[in-house]
Amino acid sequence: GTTLFCLLFLPQFFNEEKNKRSEKAFALLEKINSYPFERKTYLIGSIIIVSLICFITSRWVKFDSDLTHIAYYDSKILKSQEILAEHTTKECRTIYFAAVSENLDSALCYSKKLENVLSNIKENYGIVKSFGTSNSMIFIPMDEQERRLDQWYSFWTEEKKEKVFANLSEAALKNGLDPTVFLEFQNMVEEERSTLVLADSDILPSSIKSNMIEYTDGKYMVFTPVNLQLKDKKEVCDEVTKIPHLVVIDPYYYTSNMVKLIHDDFSTTLLISSLFVLIVLLISYKSIILALIAFLPMALSWYIVLGVMGIFNMQFNLINIVITTFIFGIGVDYSIFVMDGLLSEFRIRKNVLVFHKTAILFSAFVLIVSVASLMFATHPAVRSIGVSTPLVR
Repeated sequence: GTTLFCLLFLPQFFNEEKNKRSEKAFALLEKINSYPFERKTYLIGSIIIVSLICFITSRWVKFDSDLTHIAYYDSKILKSQEILAEHTTKECRTIYFAAVSENLDSALCYSKKLENVLSNIKENYGIVKSFGTSNSMIFIPMDEQERRLDQWYSFWTEEKKEKVFANLSEAALKNGLDPTVFLEFQNMVEEERSTLVLADSDILPSSIKSNMIEYTDGKYMVFTPVNLQLKDKKEVCDEVTKIPHLVVIDPYYYTSNMVKLIHDDFSTTLLISSLFVLIVLLISYKSIILALIAFLPMALSWYIVLGVMGIFNMQFNLINIVITTFIFGIGVDYSIFVMDGLLSEFRIRKNVLVFHKTAILFSAFVLIVSVASLMFATHPAVRSIGVSTPLVR
C-alpha cells in the first residue's frame, strides 16, 4: 500500500513550481551530502580497520533462546515472587512435570517412574532439591490396590481373626474393660473391601485434586512439582523427557528448542536471501562488477553490526533477529538508490546522486527516531528491537 501510494498517488500532489520555495531549506543538506566522503583516505582506512575488527568479533554474538528474558512481568509480580522465594524455595524455582496416559492407572505408574528418575537425579547429581511425592501415596493404581487387598485377606484368615478377637476379649476382661470396646476394630477387619478410584470420588475437594490430577482431551495428567535452580532446569527436563509419557509443564522449555532451531538455520536463510538479492542486482545492472559493488556495502555493514553487537555483548533473540533483518532489507534499497545515482551521473551526465542522498538521509533519520523510541518501552522484547535496529541503520 505504501509503495503504490508513493508511486501512483504522491506524484499527483507534487507541484514543481511551489517546490522551488524549499530549495533554500535543502541547500544545507545538499551541501553536506555533496561532501566527497569517498575520497577521504582516513575515512576509508577507518572503515577497513573497523571491518577487520568486526569480522573477528562477529563470532562473539550469541543467541538468547530463553523466551523468559523477553517476556513481560509486572514489577509487583516479580517482587512478590522474590518474597515468596525467600520464605520457601530460596534460590530455587518450582517446575511442574506430569505423567500422561489415557487411563489413570497407567498415568499413576508412569508418575511412579518419574519419582524414581527424580530420586536418582537428586541422589547422584544433587541438582534436584526436592519434589512432591504425595500423588503416589494418595492415588494408588488398581493393580496395586488389588495386591494389597490380597495381602490383607491372606493375613486375616478365619483362624487368625477368631484367635485375635478371643485374645482381645480375654485381655479386656482381665483389665476391667468392656469387651465391646474393640467392636469397631472387629467390624473393620470383617468388612468386605474393594478397590477405589480416589480421583473419581468426592473424598478430596476439587480444588486440591485439580493440583494433583487433571483429565483433559481424553487423557489423565498426574502432576509432580520439582524444586531446582533455573540453571539446572534444561538438564533435568532433558533427562525426564527421555522417558515416554513424561512431559514438562513449561512452555518455555519447548519453545526454546524451537527458537534454537531458528537460530541454527538463520545463517543459512540469510545466505539464501543474500544470494537472491545478488541475483536480482545482477539481472538489474547486467554487470557482475556493478552488482558486487552494490552488494558489498550491505554485506560489509552486516558484519559490522554483528561485530559491534559482539563487542558490547548484545544478544539476538526471537523478536529482534526477525525485525532486524526486515530493517536490514531497507539498507538494500539505500544501496540501490546510491548505485542508481552514480550510474545516472555517469550515463546522462546529470548529478542526481545528491538528491538520492538527501532522500536516504531523511528516510534513515525518520526510521532511526521512530524505532529507537522503542528503547524506552517497558516490554523487554519491544525494547530489544529499539536497541538492535538503530545499530543496523
